Amino acid sequence: MAEKVILNNWSPQDPIITSADLGWRKSDYLDAESYNSEKVFNYFWRNFNSIIFYYTKDGNFYELFMEGNPFKFWRVRNLPAWNGVWIVDKIAWNDHEEGDVLFTFNDDTDLWSELKVDAIPIGEVIKQSVIAEINI
Repeated sequence: MAEKVILNNWSPQDPIITSADLGWRKSDYLDAESYNSEKVFNYFWRNFNSIIFYYTKDGNFYELFMEGNPFKFWRVRNLPAWNGVWIVDKIAWNDHEEGDVLFTFNDDTDLWSELKVDAIPIGEVIKQSVIAEINI
């Protein structure tokens, strides 16, 4: 199957995102020691402080933020001064300011089953997303 261009304005360094760039990267599977998407997802949210991804279907960044109690899942706010060119410039990367909180959860929550974006299960959302940043 040929790779389909999904975005052509991701960043000045890597402008094109193809279908092969969506979802977990090979290095993510290796870090989690699994090729099962659910296990990879659970590994990262349970062992890291933050996961930021860009959901290509709705054009928003989302963050799973695992600091504090309860943990939060939010839609990241777009910068008011975004010039509309490079998608990675839509948000402030160093700020991690809380956006629209969509879900709060604890460390024993079955996020794989419960977390959704616009009624779409998180596993399907990840398949259509660019994993932009995973923070320790």
